Amino acid sequence: MLVTRPDVKSSLNHPVGAGVVVILLIAAAILLAGEAQVEGNVLSNVSQEQERDLIRFSETLHYSGVALDDRDSLKSAAATKTFDAAVRRALFGMRAERLDLYTLTGDPLYSTGSGLPPHLLAGGLLAFDEARRGGSVSVFTTGQTAVLQTFTLFRNIPPDVPGTGRSLMVAAISTDVSAEIKSANEVVWLVAGIFTVGSLLIIATVGWVSARTR
Repeated sequence: MLVTRPDVKSSLNHPVGAGVVVILLIAAAILLAGEAQVEGNVLSNVSQEQERDLIRFSETLHYSGVALDDRDSLKSAAATKTFDAAVRRALFGMRAERLDLYTLTGDPLYSTGSGLPPHLLAGGLLAFDEARRGGSVSVFTTGQTAVLQTFTLFRNIPPDVPGTGRSLMVAAISTDVSAEIKSANEVVWLVAGIFTVGSLLIIATVGWVSARTR
């Protein structure tokens, strides 16, 4: 019994075969480029959202009546139920998993999580140093969940009051972005899949019509 093997080279020389290869290459390029852009876009959007939330948080907390004038008394103030209640009211409506407050020397001060916030390490420490100088910096960490954390300087006057004020502490807001990144990646795969299936159907139809015509 004679068994013939398909000639790959001749298949690629055929217009339909060449078209299939081109479609698959384009689909792969869509996936690679899309997945490379997805994470960056998600993190950029969430980072901007966190910065707005931190500004709103600062305004709300300042106008809540909690004394925020003396950084030397912050540690004792942060341990009170009044401070905790004011912070949680100020966070109402924000999409944040946790808010951490640090002294200007980097010592844990307060957290909406269980106990004090974690000690600053690696990227978090660099972001803290940058925020302490007046900037707003985000750091992205991955593990069991993908978490974006934005650090910003908290002053003793509300953000909407003219003047620089006195540096008081550094606030860090954390958001789990796992769901957003997964959802965005699924859209990329869906687009690539629709493109591939649609293009293959078009090529198959053209090939069938061409064969019938011949």
